[in-house]
Amino acid sequence: MTSFTRTESGVTNYKLFYGVDLVVFTEGGNKSYSFEEICEGKSNCESIDIKFWNVILTYYLKHYKFHFKAVGSKETARKICNLIVSNKIKNTLVTIDSDLDDFFGSKFISPAIIYTRGYSWENDVFCDLLIKKQISSFLLTPYMSSEIENEIDSHFEIFYRHASRLLKLELIYRSNNLKFISSCCGDSFIEKKLHPRLKIKEVLKLSNKKKIELKRPVRLNLQKNTLCPIMFTYGKLQLTIAIAIISFVCKKYTQIKTFPKDILITSMIEFYKAHTWTPTFCQAFSQ
Repeated sequence: MTSFTRTESGVTNYKLFYGVDLVVFTEGGNKSYSFEEICEGKSNCESIDIKFWNVILTYYLKHYKFHFKAVGSKETARKICNLIVSNKIKNTLVTIDSDLDDFFGSKFISPAIIYTRGYSWENDVFCDLLIKKQISSFLLTPYMSSEIENEIDSHFEIFYRHASRLLKLELIYRSNNLKFISSCCGDSFIEKKLHPRLKIKEVLKLSNKKKIELKRPVRLNLQKNTLCPIMFTYGKLQLTIAIAIISFVCKKYTQIKTFPKDILITSMIEFYKAHTWTPTFCQAFSQ
């Protein structure tokens, strides 16, 4: 094991150690590890990120064998990315959230570094089309009524109207090397007991607390058409509103009254796996 520790070449040789074609580093997991700890062989072996990226990679790279290691830290993932683009490590993939890197030109360009389409896997998986399919699977009717479909659309329309403003705020803070709502847990800002809604008062409270951190004058020099709240809403917020909508609609129209979060998440990833590559889904998701 000594030849695999504390060296960049050791990371390259992980594929031999695990008997695979590629070692895949993801974010996520219960614990964050430094690059030095990764070189010592430490990592999370279970995470939602691993489940999501396994779906992607086993579809597109069917004939490859993978070993996944979740590092729990974007900083560590980016350290590995730097080593990949400088050709210091090989036989390695990094799968990473896009976050808001599109806006700041901080994405790595390499076939061995793969980004989510939206802010994070939550945005890719919890899109309205797949949420409708998930809700439809709970119904005891052969199809979803227009009443239910319109209600789902209405909840998302209201949320994204506010999310567009949140995205602008988040970008303002990020341009000052700060975070706004992405520094918090998404659960804090979504009303779940009544109608699934963004808690505007909580957002205003956070804004009043954090605005003193901003440098003046405050500017955001971005084209409006790049600010897509569906793609770039904070992933944890997207996850929370989506689960709240699923729960609310199903409680209203079905006999199912409890929806364990972890089960819904894994179920949605399975829906993503089953439907992502159908012509209908690809056409809708590319618009």
